[in-house]
Amino acid sequence: AELKLDRGNLETKRAFDAALLEMWQDGSYDNLYRSWFQSSPDRFTDCVEDSAALFYPPSVHSKGLLDYILNTGQIRLGYFGPLAVLPGFDVQNGVVVSGFYPSLAEELLLRIATFYEIPPFAINWIEISAIVDFYPDHAAGVYDVVFMNLFKKAMWSAPVEPRDEIWNFSCGLLTAEPLRFYVCPSAVTKGLNITSAETIDGPNTNVQYIGGGAQQTAAESEFPNSNRSAAADLASLFNACENGPTDIIIELPNRITNSIQGIAEDSQAIGTFQNTGAAFRLDK
Repeated sequence: AELKLDRGNLETKRAFDAALLEMWQDGSYDNLYRSWFQSSPDRFTDCVEDSAALFYPPSVHSKGLLDYILNTGQIRLGYFGPLAVLPGFDVQNGVVVSGFYPSLAEELLLRIATFYEIPPFAINWIEISAIVDFYPDHAAGVYDVVFMNLFKKAMWSAPVEPRDEIWNFSCGLLTAEPLRFYVCPSAVTKGLNITSAETIDGPNTNVQYIGGGAQQTAAESEFPNSNRSAAADLASLFNACENGPTDIIIELPNRITNSIQGIAEDSQAIGTFQNTGAAFRLDK
């Protein structure tokens, strides 16, 4: 059932931040990250070094989201199904069973429950299947928190607003590698000049991405004269690269499969390292 709570979201975010910064300080975040990504995480540039951010709200005054989840012992976390792949998420038959983000969420919520001296939370993962429903459903109360790697500064398609103006973000969940464009076999078959994005860009070039986020923003910026389109999900995106007609795909390196790595003719970074966070509704 939908439950729209327009108070207590900031308190909930602060509780999540406190638990996250505890994990950074005691080394458990590093261990969790290495277990899923087989590398060491980069330090965040938002609030991981800010000791003032490491505090749990001592009491609940607003009778909003934090009060609700502490009283019910339940929380609803939203995730975007088309991007829910390992190591971020392991989803089987529509059920979230493991992955970096579920493991991180469980640890954060266990620490929150421990601080407030309540039993562990029951986590209900709710799939977001369409871009157009992403923000409206959150605003309507279909889920309490969007818990995945949302770029904080990207634009969103519905509404078209900077994300940090429509959501309140937690400290960084993940420091993501720069977005990259990958050159598919079709580009070579066509004889495109694959030296750079500038030489590739043109009316005969087909560029694909997952729509509505940083990938689309990068595509529009780097390939303004190309034929651009959004793929329904990662499987469709990778298939179009491997088998045509797509010439260029834009994605995060940790989502690229070994098969795409094997067929990509080239790969170049777009942009810089970016922080990501969990998204909370704005209090009213």
